[in-house]
Amino acid sequence: MYEGGLAGEARALSEKGYAPDLKPLMSIGCRETVLCLRGETTLEEAREAVCLNTRRLAKRRRTWFRGQLPEGRAIPPDADAAYRVASAFLNGLG
Repeated sequence: MYEGGLAGEARALSEKGYAPDLKPLMSIGCRETVLCLRGETTLEEAREAVCLNTRRLAKRRRTWFRGQLPEGRAIPPDADAAYRVASAFLNGLG
């Protein structure tokens, strides 16, 4: 995220006067970066928080998704197989 310009994007939004409590600025990555830009954390602390919060979100999503699958069906550990399972599930909803 940071290599893709997250810090610059968060800085630009802050400079334009957007409040840090707006929903888009509360997203993972943006929230931690805004705290860093305000001097409340260091860049290293912000990066660590982004990693931790991303892992927590992924765990919550996996837990939710697992509850949506038919009984006995597991999410495969490799990305391609997981994508196929997710696609099949979502296509079945439509």
